[in-house]
Amino acid sequence: VCTAGRWYPPQCGQDGFPSKYCAELYIPDQTWSAGWWEAVTQNLALNFSSVYTSVKGLSQLMREKYEKNEGFMYQWWEPDPLPRHFPSRKVTFPRYSRECSSKYNRNPSLSGVNCDRDAVPLRKLIYAGLARSDPDIFMLWNAARFSNAELEALMNFHTDGGGDNSSMYGAACEWLKSNATQTNWLSWLNINEPCAGRVPAQTWNTSSHSCQLVESLGEREIFPASEGDSGGGDMHLSA
Repeated sequence: VCTAGRWYPPQCGQDGFPSKYCAELYIPDQTWSAGWWEAVTQNLALNFSSVYTSVKGLSQLMREKYEKNEGFMYQWWEPDPLPRHFPSRKVTFPRYSRECSSKYNRNPSLSGVNCDRDAVPLRKLIYAGLARSDPDIFMLWNAARFSNAELEALMNFHTDGGGDNSSMYGAACEWLKSNATQTNWLSWLNINEPCAGRVPAQTWNTSSHSCQLVESLGEREIFPASEGDSGGGDMHLSA
């Protein structure tokens, strides 16, 4: 049942506002999951009513809950500064499967899903034209790799993640200067790359033992942003 900005699964009852039988699950934007998590709470018999807060409303609610030391569950994604700014634990649901996903219905009362959402791998974008206009930048970003843990460490330098830098550029600069990350980003520089610095960008071909032009893939090229990690909407529990 959906009423007054909340969705109640059957186990929460309908005899009060908010339900005295259930805790609250905060969903910033209903379109992010379109009834998925509401169905999961119903089908796993979890005592949570879903509250639609808006992104701005969620931040305000989280501050209020933390000040009162009250527990709650909320939907967010990672890596992102928010779960670190308000320390939370990721909730583990049954693993996503195609069989589970096939039971999905936008109406939670009719949906049979009872598992986690599918992870969305992070991607980085680069303009392929940089191979000719600025090959150093092209090669640097092509070589860059981040794990989720490294992205979270970078975000910690920003004020949103509890750091001292209000700008993304300041946070990135502090991250680059930190000794803990040098072993990572120094490997991106390709200092010993025999074709480094050539215009347009070229890479070493181990078969012909010569430099070859980087092939353009159109307007932009897409590379994996991280090794073995992914991002996406997750449930986090703060207690």
